[in-house]
Amino acid sequence: MQLITSSSQFDSELAKAGKKLVVVDFFAVWCGPCKMLEGPLHELSRKYGKGAIFLQVDVDQSSDLAGRMGVRAMPTIQFFKNSSKVGEVVGPDVGAIESLIKQHYVELDAFSGSGKRLGEVSAANTNPVPHDVSSSNRQFNEKLEENDCLIQIRLMNGENVRELFKADDTIQKVYEFVASKVGKSTNTFRLSTSFPRKMYEGAELQKTLKEENLTPRGQLIAMAK
Repeated sequence: MQLITSSSQFDSELAKAGKKLVVVDFFAVWCGPCKMLEGPLHELSRKYGKGAIFLQVDVDQSSDLAGRMGVRAMPTIQFFKNSSKVGEVVGPDVGAIESLIKQHYVELDAFSGSGKRLGEVSAANTNPVPHDVSSSNRQFNEKLEENDCLIQIRLMNGENVRELFKADDTIQKVYEFVASKVGKSTNTFRLSTSFPRKMYEGAELQKTLKEENLTPRGQLIAMAK
């Protein structure tokens, strides 16, 4: 999987892809779910590499590109055909990722230049569709109930913790949860999003997770004052 380091490189790869599906993994090195997804994504890239291109973007190194593409939580997997976005999966949901790949994937015939979608069988190739790899990561795919919100918080010591909240819970509730985890008073740290960077202090703490687009999964950073 190729690492993209600039917007110009990203645009160039989309343009060069032609008819191929482009799958882009927006990740962060400190993101626990991103690490969980790494192995299954590499397996998918080997499985579908004939008709799809797999790219990676480190959101901390390429924050401008991540912001431009509307990425607000990691991992975010975006799908492109003919330089246009055709789908997105937020979170380490391997089943949903593979489903979108199958939906848009076209396996190109190296001799004729023509293509066929997964499930179509030609006289020259009667091999079955490869097995589904989603089971290899099933334990990491939290199935959320309606109005549930799974928040991952990066603590000051670099540890990542996850806690289930409700969409109408406030940032203040997350703030108090962090304080209880680290054993600090609530005036020694503050919460922020990773990018675009937004600090939550004062009245901002009364906003709900839904209002801040942190549902159904979101990520926050606890920073020492």
